[in-house]
Amino acid sequence: MNIAHEIRSGITASSADAMITLDYEGRFLRRKLLKTDTGEAFLVELPETRSLSANDGFVLDDGR
Repeated sequence: MNIAHEIRSGITASSADAMITLDYEGRFLRRKLLKTDTGEAFLVELPETRSLSANDGFVLDDGR
C-alpha cells in the first residue's frame, strides 16, 4: 500500500494521477486510510494535522 507523507499545493485535475473527494470534516487529517474516487487505497501519514484546500494533492511514496 502506498503512503503519502507530503501535501503539494497547486495541483490541477489534468496533472493529478487520481482524484479524491472529501467532505469538510474529512479535509482535516494527519493519519488516515483514504481511497481515491476509483477505489485505490493509500495511507496518509503526515507529521502534523493539516487542513486540505482545493487543488492540494498527496505525494505518494511511489513518486506519484
